[in-house]
Amino acid sequence: MYLLPNEKQYKANLHTHTILSDGKLTAEELKEMYKAQGYQIMAFTDHEFCVEHQDLCDEDFLAITAYEIATTDKNDPEKRTYHMNLFAKDPHNTKQVFFHPSQINEKRYHQLPMIKCDEHKEREYSVECMNEVIRAANEAGYLVSYNHPTWSLQNYADYIGLKGLWGVEVANGICIRKGYEDFQPHVFDDLLKAGNRIFPIGADDIHNPQHAFIAFIKVASPSLNYGDVMNALEKGDFYASTGPEIHSLTLENGVLSIKCSDAVQIRVCTQGRRRYVTDSLANGGLISEAEFDIRAWFDETAERKNPFFRIAVTDERGHAAYTRAFFRDEVTEAFSSAQL
Repeated sequence: MYLLPNEKQYKANLHTHTILSDGKLTAEELKEMYKAQGYQIMAFTDHEFCVEHQDLCDEDFLAITAYEIATTDKNDPEKRTYHMNLFAKDPHNTKQVFFHPSQINEKRYHQLPMIKCDEHKEREYSVECMNEVIRAANEAGYLVSYNHPTWSLQNYADYIGLKGLWGVEVANGICIRKGYEDFQPHVFDDLLKAGNRIFPIGADDIHNPQHAFIAFIKVASPSLNYGDVMNALEKGDFYASTGPEIHSLTLENGVLSIKCSDAVQIRVCTQGRRRYVTDSLANGGLISEAEFDIRAWFDETAERKNPFFRIAVTDERGHAAYTRAFFRDEVTEAFSSAQL
């Protein structure tokens, strides 16, 4: 079972701001800058403004139609806020959900005639309203990610009730660069343990060149075609990283095999305390592949609620890569011939 499909991997930044909102560079400048560093995919996620950039696509570069929404607690002096990215499955879909003119400042009022929406609808800071937004976005053909929870000053009560999310940022580049603790796998784990089958996102959230090339995802897709890439994203055929690369990930007869770039530690994390770990100390140097017999995890979780495992790879610089979580019912076939 190929947990990471045996396809070409494309490097992507899924969180990007241009001069259309509060970014310092044009979409064209961002494309050239990232393309020069080996990126093939970019989602343009300007605040409250969904614009397609399909004119930027070529045989080596794909622009994903997307935008970011923010909902702030006006009664909180610290301004807690929900930030979410919406990624369009159809590249020409720019119809926005839950938009209201009050969500952009006066300097951007000239954009109002270009914003497509069926009606103006205000958002309030509550889990209930955010779930309405997520539901409306899903119905409108968007995948929804939950962004930088630490910068947003959110805690467990703010996010654990969210439903219908597709992804969560476990690494946000600008937040890491500015000193926030926004490498957040525990938020990812909390949502997984609550039964949400969501995926980990690494993205730069670039506003100016100083925020570039920090966090990314690698998408395993049969091609750079928009439909193929969005299908791979929707299925979770990717991993998030701030450095390490995962070349292959397979599961056969209960044995998990991974090949990756040079690492100091490779670990398998589960919904419980069980961990499987190998590191450079045990191997006498850097490691680039490992095998883990996880049949005990499979055997002991038959009656557990939402059992899963995920893989993390850490390199010499302390940078990490995170795979999606694989739930027990998704991988049962790979244990069927094992002697349990």
